[in-house]
Parts: sequence; C-alpha cells; structure tokens
Amino acid sequence: MRQVEGVTLYTILEAAKVLGVTPQTVRLYIKEGRLPAKRIGRPYLISGDALKRFVTDTTSEGDFRKPYITEVEKEAE
Repeated sequence: MRQVEGVTLYTILEAAKVLGVTPQTVRLYIKEGRLPAKRIGRPYLISGDALKRFVTDTTSEGDFRKPYITEVEKEAE
C-alpha cells in the first residue's frame, strides 16, 4: 500500500489479499472493467476509493466481498 498525495494505492497482490481472492482474479476484474486500475509504469495500481467501491457495490455478483469492507476501511485510514 502506498500513499501518494493523500491517495492510498494498492498493488494487485495487496488488493487480492484485501478481497480474499487470487491476484489472477483481481487481474480478471480489472480486465472486465469491474475494478478500475491505472497502470503506472509496469504495475497496475488500484486506489483505495476504487477498492472500497468495488467491495460495497451491491450490483456485482456474489456477497463474498462484504466481510472485507471493514478491512478496506481500516487500511484506507
């Protein structure tokens, strides 16, 4: 997790740990456009806000993300 001008940024591996999925799944979410990310140099970086929106989005399939809301909020602080 990195802080850049007050914005928390997560790598794919860090986002996978927060979401409780594999890094490959996070890459799939990015490719499908379900999880916004920016490529800065070689790695993709995901903002804490984008990760929080993804976790709380009730229009996406499955409820597996809901237990991770508090962890995202804690890490974003």
